[in-house]
Amino acid sequence: MPNIKKVISLHRCMKSGDNMRMLNFHAVTGRDFSQLAWLNPYPNSSDLMKYHNRNNCVAARTMDQWSMPALNALRFRAVYFAEDSGETVNFQYEFKRVEDGSWKLDSLRRI
Repeated sequence: MPNIKKVISLHRCMKSGDNMRMLNFHAVTGRDFSQLAWLNPYPNSSDLMKYHNRNNCVAARTMDQWSMPALNALRFRAVYFAEDSGETVNFQYEFKRVEDGSWKLDSLRRI
């Protein structure tokens, strides 16, 4: 759970696609989330939240739809909410358990 909390807290405050590289530290070996920057895969993107003041982080309002597609994989949805504009955006995360027993980010996508 500590790695999941860290990923959510980083992701909700990103202000540009370049910040996506911060997730690589918390990712499965070989994943490079900076490659997703051109897709605007962060909640505070101007394409996803047109009226939100990007100087503020968005709130991670809900985490739900938990599932385990395999014994070493965990998938869930996070709903982000902009307190100032009322806009929302959803992301799906998938974590995998690695050899040391910790859970590392394997994928994320906007849904």
